[in-house]
Amino acid sequence: MTNPKVNPRVDEIDEAGCRALLTTQHIGRVAYISDGEPMIVPVDYEVFQDMIVFRSDPGHKLSHIPLTRVCFEVDGSHDPDVVWSVIVHGAARDVTTALNEQYEQMRQSRVPTFATLADPHWLTVEIDAITGRRLTR
Repeated sequence: MTNPKVNPRVDEIDEAGCRALLTTQHIGRVAYISDGEPMIVPVDYEVFQDMIVFRSDPGHKLSHIPLTRVCFEVDGSHDPDVVWSVIVHGAARDVTTALNEQYEQMRQSRVPTFATLADPHWLTVEIDAITGRRLTR
């Protein structure tokens, strides 16, 4: 067992490492502003090319996220003494009906979802900036 009084070491994760870590998880959190208040919600996601992709039924996320800047966060641990976090900043879009070969290919992918979506919309977050940190006890 580790000593809780030992100061943890914090290391920056380079962009390639951050992108690799993004692909190891399938649940992340998207943060956005709703009526002046910060919101953060979990979503099932996939990384497709230079985008985070997730689906949503019509509702709160769909009415507040597209055409805004958002943060997307994912974290994990492969060892009880090492945890990491990756944060993506980018522009969000509803690409459900976008006429573009890239989006057509994306919509053919199997983005997982916990919920049964009656009227799914495809949302993306373009990866404009990405940072990560690894905390080791």
